[in-house]
Amino acid sequence: MKSLIFFELKKIIGRRMTILAILGAILMSILFFIFDVADERHFNSDIQTLHGLEAILFDQEVMRELKGHLTDAYINKREAERAAIENNPNNLEKIPDKELVEKKKEMREVGFSETEIANVPTMKLKDDVYIRELDKYDFLGSHVGLSVIIPKIISELENDEMNKIYDRRSGRFSNAKRPSLADKETSKLLSMYKQVDKHYYYDYYFGWDRLSASFSGFVAIVLSAVIVICLSPVFSQEYSNHTDAIMLPTKYGKNKVIVAKLVSSLIFTTAAYLLFAAINLGLYAAVYGLTGYNSNIQLDFFYYQSPYNLTFLGLNLAVLGLSYIGLTFMAAITLFISSKGKNPFICVILSALVLYIPMIDLSGISHIADKIIALFPVNIMKAIEIFELGKFYNLFGTLLLQPTMMIVTAILISAILVRSTYKSFENHQV
Repeated sequence: MKSLIFFELKKIIGRRMTILAILGAILMSILFFIFDVADERHFNSDIQTLHGLEAILFDQEVMRELKGHLTDAYINKREAERAAIENNPNNLEKIPDKELVEKKKEMREVGFSETEIANVPTMKLKDDVYIRELDKYDFLGSHVGLSVIIPKIISELENDEMNKIYDRRSGRFSNAKRPSLADKETSKLLSMYKQVDKHYYYDYYFGWDRLSASFSGFVAIVLSAVIVICLSPVFSQEYSNHTDAIMLPTKYGKNKVIVAKLVSSLIFTTAAYLLFAAINLGLYAAVYGLTGYNSNIQLDFFYYQSPYNLTFLGLNLAVLGLSYIGLTFMAAITLFISSKGKNPFICVILSALVLYIPMIDLSGISHIADKIIALFPVNIMKAIEIFELGKFYNLFGTLLLQPTMMIVTAILISAILVRSTYKSFENHQV
């Protein structure tokens, strides 16, 4: 049996298209990473903007210097440090007369009183002092400000003000249809929020954040396409080359050979996944480092309303697991289509349609439709987005969180498809 599996695996890897697809995916993986690094920015009140590696190094230095749990004592200490910098006369400089006159003119135009205008400060913090000493406290403050959201959400849920969570969403999610939660779902959501660690751990987490977002997108868009291209010929090529007439009548043609094809396909999918997971981890670790793995995901603006009590390491592990499950789900679909098709090219097209069409955003049309389409492989692979808010599925009276429902769906349907693939090729008439 081992020799059969090795033979089938060698057939998959040995195809010219497989080699080209893997090489192309490696190139795309590197490009995704380069774009992520190049897109890094650090803004500080328009005084100075840092880009790329310079921004990464600055953020690392700032966040690691101020790392710690955001307790009241920690926040009060940092505010005292900030006030000392702002009130130090050596850090101040006189505002130029021309700038002061212009500012007073603007104040009159918007309705300030003469008393208020007369009390306008004539001194300001030196730009170099702000960049060198104060900017890091503004940067910290933007994260500290997010830490008050979870207690606020708990209060809203307790007062039946669920919609306020959705009012705060931004971007394409702002127009998403809102669920109508039953008491049981609201109670479950409330209990999740109460379990979130209130004293977030602050450290440089951007590398873990970028890794999880970039890799899940890469798996959904690129690596899944590689799997479709490489596995579509597994059965269909036997038909197109007419080797099925030779293979199926043999002693093991209708049992062990089929099992070998299925097992070798799973091994190939797993190996490809592990290869690119290692490549991405290596790239991001080399530039961003591995610190901040224990920072709470709620420190990031996308997850600041998340009910999941996760660190960025926990988020990455969850994303890695779901991406792999979604990829093997797609592999099972591809093999099933391959067992039914006579032409590998047609199988690639059909599998690609199944893969990419569910990327259509239905959140603004129907909440139910959006929940259904979320269970397709491509959306399981893009698992990074599902941790923003808590979504539930009612499965025969049992409430399942979206990640759990995705796993259950993928495993059940994959098992059915693998069994159907086996039967399809076994019963093929030559």
